[in-house]
Amino acid sequence: MKNVLVLTFSILTVAQAAPTYRLNWVQLHPAAWPSPRGGAAMAYDWVSRKVVLFGGYSGTAYLGDTWTFDGANWTMLSPAVSPPARTAASMAFDSVNHKLVMFGGYTKQAGYFGDTWIFDGSTGTWEATTPSLSPPAVTQPMAFHDPLSGYVDVYGGFDGKFFQLNTWQWTGADWVQLHPANSPTARAAAIVAEDHTVKNRSPVWRAGRREPI
Repeated sequence: MKNVLVLTFSILTVAQAAPTYRLNWVQLHPAAWPSPRGGAAMAYDWVSRKVVLFGGYSGTAYLGDTWTFDGANWTMLSPAVSPPARTAASMAFDSVNHKLVMFGGYTKQAGYFGDTWIFDGSTGTWEATTPSLSPPAVTQPMAFHDPLSGYVDVYGGFDGKFFQLNTWQWTGADWVQLHPANSPTARAAAIVAEDHTVKNRSPVWRAGRREPI
């Protein structure tokens, strides 16, 4: 009888402590939207408080357009300068310099990109950078906000021959290679997000690609 009481108490405790979430998808119907595509770079810009989307591949053409989404409507921007069209680039927010950083990508014509572009959410403009050091030119790298430094880090990617396992950090003017004690195995196209339930919001990795398509 004692064992039954303990078991029952444990079940009640877990049931009371577990939060209840009611999350539902709601289809939106904006007046305008980006054309169908895959491989677009997308990230949330904390300055404009909008999601920024760049590029991708339509199935017949590589795209180089820039869109923002405010939670209800898409708006196509027309900046004077834009990155070359591409798919499979990666983008994240630099909370030190308050700008988005985009790196990498691919087109059949140009191959693998190793350039770095900065998006200023306050003006809706792109700026090309000229760092003295850069990560290898790759497609499908993983760019993410570093919860410790506030800068943008880039990990991995595919250079056409090998999957990468290096970690680089954008300081606002240049790239610096980091040398963490432990790293994920070499890969591309993984999903990276901050876990806000733990201290320092450590990045969480999800799968990725380790074989060429």
